[in-house]
Amino acid sequence: MTLTKRALGELICNELPLVLCDAEKLVSDMFEEISVELAKGKNVNLHGFGKFRLLDKSPRVGRNPKTGQEFIITARTVCVLRPGVWLQSASQAFAHTHAVTLQD
Repeated sequence: MTLTKRALGELICNELPLVLCDAEKLVSDMFEEISVELAKGKNVNLHGFGKFRLLDKSPRVGRNPKTGQEFIITARTVCVLRPGVWLQSASQAFAHTHAVTLQD
């Protein structure tokens, strides 16, 4: 499932007395602020939702699964999210209600 800024804006409009363009700007500004703080090297904690942080990954050997050819994956910095209590319980509830049972 992909959730766009527009869809988030529509959800906000359903809860708050805002115009769609203002709600979309609110969502964009929020993500911009998160990006700015991460660029400064700071962690961003949204209570109940989770904690965004940067993680430095070392170079490592990777393998093309189709050909088996090895190559070096360069060092890089990635953004990771550690889910908070609210997000974790919401995702578990969603997974429980949308579970698929496979039969042999």
